Amino acid sequence: MATLGLQKGDVITKANNIELKSFKDALDLYKKIDKIETISLVILRNNQEREIIYDIH
Repeated sequence: MATLGLQKGDVITKANNIELKSFKDALDLYKKIDKIETISLVILRNNQEREIIYDIH
């Protein structure tokens, strides 16, 4: 996860404009990861939202 730019304590709130409310939401997205070329994460770090974009393929 560090290669994505994530740091200890970051909370992922959205991935590809899908709000992650539970572990199941994150797992559902992970199951589709082989069909995704780019992932956009919205994280909460130090009470501020940040967006991280990562090219998968």
